[in-house]
Amino acid sequence: MAKAAPRGARTNRHLARVTTLAVAALVATQWLASAAGIGAH
Repeated sequence: MAKAAPRGARTNRHLARVTTLAVAALVATQWLASAAGIGAH
């Protein structure tokens, strides 16, 4: 039981980090697509 809590906290922190990176990548992709669209036109 003692080892389960730290492992769970680490997993949640990891998921939060991955989610943040995923959102940042999505935003960056959308921004680049928008910038490329504006530059093309």
